[in-house]
Amino acid sequence: MDARHQRFADSYLLSFNATKAAIDAGYSSATAGQTGYKLLRREDIQQYLAERRIALATSTGVTLERTVAELARVAFADLRDVVEWGTRAVKVSDALTVDMAFAEPKDSDTLSPDVAAAVAEVSQGKAGFKVKLHNKTNALDMLMKHLGGYERDNTQKGDAIARLVEAAQGRALPLGRKKDNPA
Repeated sequence: MDARHQRFADSYLLSFNATKAAIDAGYSSATAGQTGYKLLRREDIQQYLAERRIALATSTGVTLERTVAELARVAFADLRDVVEWGTRAVKVSDALTVDMAFAEPKDSDTLSPDVAAAVAEVSQGKAGFKVKLHNKTNALDMLMKHLGGYERDNTQKGDAIARLVEAAQGRALPLGRKKDNPA
């Protein structure tokens, strides 16, 4: 692998965008998409990328298991572990007590590491405090993809499409056709 190929591979590891990596390595922007695609298929570049990924994972402690565990922390986070809300009795005067709505964050020192990992933002503004968790839907989607949770859905869709194609080609069983009724 020459120096230009290595520049391509190193840039690709930063962006995971083959077109951008080809341009960064000095290839023409007019053909960077095709060039990037071709370079990614080269065995020497694939080998280099695999070695760099392993080295990066080892040096940073990032593993597939750790990544999936972190996604699970976000995916299964519960806002009730971070914020307490409801109603409570508030004494307005000696003769009057009313139920008032409240919401307040829990003390960060009391949060478990799993709960704290799911918190994206805590801020205080004029309207009160704001607590935002990391995107649960994205985390669940990533876990479903990793664990093959969509494969069953895809198979079902594929079966339905196959049946439609067979019907269009006349190879499927007739679907409720009326029989000719001789008079």
